Amino acid sequence: MNQTKHSELAKYFNEELSELYSYNERDSIFAMCIEYVLKIDNVSLRLNPNRLVTVLERQELDVILERLKTSEPVQYVLGEAWFDNLILNVSPGVLIPRQETEELVALIDQNFRGKSVNILDIGTGSGAIALALKERNPDANVIAYDFSEVALDIAKENALKNNLDIKFELFDILKRQNENIESKFDVIVSNPPYVLNSEMENMHSNVVKYEPHAALFVEDDNSLIFYRAIFNFTEINLKESGSLYLEINEAKGEKLKSYLRTKNFFKEITIIKDLNGRDRFIQCTK
Repeated sequence: MNQTKHSELAKYFNEELSELYSYNERDSIFAMCIEYVLKIDNVSLRLNPNRLVTVLERQELDVILERLKTSEPVQYVLGEAWFDNLILNVSPGVLIPRQETEELVALIDQNFRGKSVNILDIGTGSGAIALALKERNPDANVIAYDFSEVALDIAKENALKNNLDIKFELFDILKRQNENIESKFDVIVSNPPYVLNSEMENMHSNVVKYEPHAALFVEDDNSLIFYRAIFNFTEINLKESGSLYLEINEAKGEKLKSYLRTKNFFKEITIIKDLNGRDRFIQCTK
């Protein structure tokens, strides 16, 4: 096998993945793979499209491509994902962190930057939200809960990898929603499962086949199950003037807001749109 030009390899990847992904998605996937294998940023490569890929590099990329052709997400294939300013280990035991969730982190950081606050992340998965908030605000005391031991092991790896001091705890919010925690929180944040089972058929196969369903999907007739549990926990464990931040299903924003109003617990309840103009977050102040 001879050495291959970067530009030729880009064309090959594009053709091989054309039935699975849009052009922009294929371009992004190739950029991630090439940076991972060649250890060089994509901008530098684009400025030098004739850069030669060695035989060993090509072999590694071919192995990656074969996995990608099964629709396995590139983040699982590479074992890592970018989130905010961090590189996180990911595997099928945790969700791949999304851009929308980065917006949630930025929203919290904007309101609490530089403050010595107690933050709780419920359902931390890979640790993305908790770790990004700690990285942005080293003075914050951050605790992260998850019901999955597999997820917590990955989150702990990511804390060590990024040299961030986070306390992790095995905690099932559905079973312990009425528990009184001695140390109260200034901020409680969660990105709980909110995709309806009926929405599954419209999702990309790489999500449905590979990402953990327990972290994604809820029954259509009980779609607010996690939110109700989080609200119950928040009533007991959020400090006065504390804030609750939630990522939500865009179709459930008004329903959640109405439910919160009946609780008569929050003085402010605001639905916030993501960068795509969809109702994506709820911010509440006690």
